[in-house]
Amino acid sequence: MAEVADRLTVELIDAAPELLHWGTKSGSRQVFRTTGIMHPPGSYHVVATAEGLATTLNYLTRKHGHGNWMIKADDGFGSGHGNAVIDTTRFPPPVSASTVTAALEPCAAQISAVEYGRRILPTGVVVEQLIIPGPGDSLRYPSALGYLRRVPGGRVKAALLAVHDQVLGKAGDFGGCRFPAHPGYRLQAATTATVVLDHLAALGVTGHVGVDFIAVVGSDGRGASTLYAAEINMRQTGTTHPHQTVRALVPGTWTAWGTMINTSGYDVCYAGTDSIISPHYRGIPVAELIDALCQSPGIAFDPHKGIGVIPHLWTSLETCGKIGATFVAPSATACETLERDFTAILDDLAIKQSRRG
Repeated sequence: MAEVADRLTVELIDAAPELLHWGTKSGSRQVFRTTGIMHPPGSYHVVATAEGLATTLNYLTRKHGHGNWMIKADDGFGSGHGNAVIDTTRFPPPVSASTVTAALEPCAAQISAVEYGRRILPTGVVVEQLIIPGPGDSLRYPSALGYLRRVPGGRVKAALLAVHDQVLGKAGDFGGCRFPAHPGYRLQAATTATVVLDHLAALGVTGHVGVDFIAVVGSDGRGASTLYAAEINMRQTGTTHPHQTVRALVPGTWTAWGTMINTSGYDVCYAGTDSIISPHYRGIPVAELIDALCQSPGIAFDPHKGIGVIPHLWTSLETCGKIGATFVAPSATACETLERDFTAILDDLAIKQSRRG
């Protein structure tokens, strides 16, 4: 991409190849350490062998104690397939290379420990302490979305766009997002992400950037007792499309603390997902879904009210039974209702499709 931009003599709006290191797991952790941002204890440099992983685990357990450690592919892409867990309390120290290979528990069900050691470990991994909530606590996964652009004079200016709560699968795979993020940690996430974005801007990074966090929420559900920085993604993340969709279609003001207010003065909420999927949806013509939405005024997006369902991934519906959507409403509960109603439309179309058989 950088070469294409150079040949066309146009500006590269995303990060230059030589700066992409700061979007890896090791690069992210180095940024967090440099800026003094709280993040899970762990390693800052890549290892690519079982021997190197064993040495790293031995060092970390001596420094921080035994427990559960997350092994992350350094250059993973959000699917969760590069993640594995190892519990060092299960075997006496020091950890050996053979012990590591046998004890790894990949987070993705379709990957075995042997396959992880053979295919993923050689690509390079980092290690960090697995965050486990205390009794009554829970984990949430806020993510701050930013954009860095070059301004006259060559300086890069960072802008915080929004703070979402991510919906993650068991393996850490992205399943969707909710906006705005929980008020108990939204401002803290926005403030912390701004420090990261400004640091990246000083390094010359441009383009879309996501800063992911892990929030430990107390049993009362009102806020985060601890907010850990997790990783930096120097690319368009899963939250980018819903955010840009709402920014383009719903008039209003985006605040510096990660919320949006429409022109009537009310808060705007939205939820986004790429993963509305069922084998029963295969064969549903897009035209039929459009007709069904046109006949559902309470569900279809109303541009005057700025409320409703905005589908995407249209082309994968008929062939793969998969579609995505952004749900815009005045409250999180109303967004959930829109998602249920939209899914009900798809289920009804699937039944009609099967009857035509």
